[in-house]
Amino acid sequence: MHRLVLITILLLLLVLPALGQSAQQQVMLGQKITSGAFTPTDIAGLKVWLKADALVLSDGDPVTTWADSSGSGNDATEATFPPSYQTNELNSKPIVRFDSGTLTRLTTAAFSAELTQPTTHFIVVKSLADNNHFITDGISGTKRNTFYKKTGSFNNSIFAGTAEINNSNWGTASYFYASIYFDGASSELFKNGVSDASGNPGTNGLTGLTIGADFAVTIFGSLDCAEILIYDTRLSLANRQLVEGYLATKYGL
Repeated sequence: MHRLVLITILLLLLVLPALGQSAQQQVMLGQKITSGAFTPTDIAGLKVWLKADALVLSDGDPVTTWADSSGSGNDATEATFPPSYQTNELNSKPIVRFDSGTLTRLTTAAFSAELTQPTTHFIVVKSLADNNHFITDGISGTKRNTFYKKTGSFNNSIFAGTAEINNSNWGTASYFYASIYFDGASSELFKNGVSDASGNPGTNGLTGLTIGADFAVTIFGSLDCAEILIYDTRLSLANRQLVEGYLATKYGL
């Protein structure tokens, strides 16, 4: 029996390095070896998970409540100016459409506790217009983790109370997934898994989330959003890439 265990361990040590990350998940002890399927809740600290494919609506319906799938109860709501649900928009999956012309937005209530830095955000989105608009923001002027687009340059920038950290030209024609570390001087912005900007946007925490507008609900955005995830920690490289792989596969990005 001991010899069999030793042989099994040696085989794992020889085989694992040759496997891809997803295959390693299926083989490694302690992982979900029965299916190998990853879901974002497998990683501790998920506080917001909004995904359009969890909504049960018809094409064009108003999204008055975007339910939080993280289990934290951080639903995003709007009764008067809700965005709309659009089917079959991204890899045969739905999205939530925000329109600056009709002032659409969604906002969570205050979180049960402030999400202090470091945190990790993921957003699957496409900007629909070349104007200054907010993709996500906080609900308070002093507690902001902001992701927004700037007019003309097509830059998507992050801000957390001190300075803008600007990336390269991401354009308005295509969907992408953004991964963001809000972590003071070690903050970093990734497009489709590739680092595109870093610096110090500030050290603000986050006490709630606004989507499609700024915290004061005065500047709006035209955008399609498929999914948002926020973790209350800086994810390791391996865990960040697990989430990115999940998003890339799900949305064909």
